[in-house]
Amino acid sequence: FVAEKILVEANIDKPAILSDRVAEFNCDLDIDWVNLDKYCDDNEILAAISIRDKKIYMNNSHEQELRNNLGRMNFTIAHELGHWILHKDSAQEKLPGFTDEFLICRGINNSINDRERQADTFAAHLLMPEKFVKAQLNNFKTYLNEYDLKQMANIFRVSKQAMQISLVKKLRLLYPAKGLYYKSELEAMEACGQLTLF
Repeated sequence: FVAEKILVEANIDKPAILSDRVAEFNCDLDIDWVNLDKYCDDNEILAAISIRDKKIYMNNSHEQELRNNLGRMNFTIAHELGHWILHKDSAQEKLPGFTDEFLICRGINNSINDRERQADTFAAHLLMPEKFVKAQLNNFKTYLNEYDLKQMANIFRVSKQAMQISLVKKLRLLYPAKGLYYKSELEAMEACGQLTLF
């Protein structure tokens, strides 16, 4: 519900929610591109946040990859914003692989812990609010195919994978069956041959 409050305060009433603008204009955070590889041996840091400096650092060694996948970049910034909103008061510590204090890391293959899960959940709620998602789903027929799912992801400026997780696992608005995503669980079961109406 914290994410919803931010959207109301920012007067955002439709997608796409641009996390860089929310970070800069609503949370007074700066965003900067720097090389973060020195903090990690495996070159997997996408971004980090410095609570002390009120700054989100994007890893410039992944800049091309992120700029080619704006959905992933939007989600990454939203994830760091989640750390700012949820963890800034408890983040004053050194984290593994970091020499500076107050940094929280978002890696490519995060070892999932509670704070990372919370930041991901925040990002999903911020970028894909349920009422916005439901409104967009009304523009589609009773089921969506992979192309439709990609269209939804584009509308919300997130990756197709993030949209799929949100629609199927988190919001439970779609039910996959035989390569399609149905709005009704009964239709999905019927498509799989698990249910016959006659």
